[in-house]
Amino acid sequence: MRLAIIGAGVAGLAAARALRANRPDIAVTLFEKSRG
Repeated sequence: MRLAIIGAGVAGLAAARALRANRPDIAVTLFEKSRG
């Protein structure tokens, strides 16, 4: 399974970490808005 998380702030990083800890089979991709 692949999962995209929009926003690499504290909540996004915590969600990605929790998902990877509980479900190592999930591929997590984080997206963050570029500055500018």
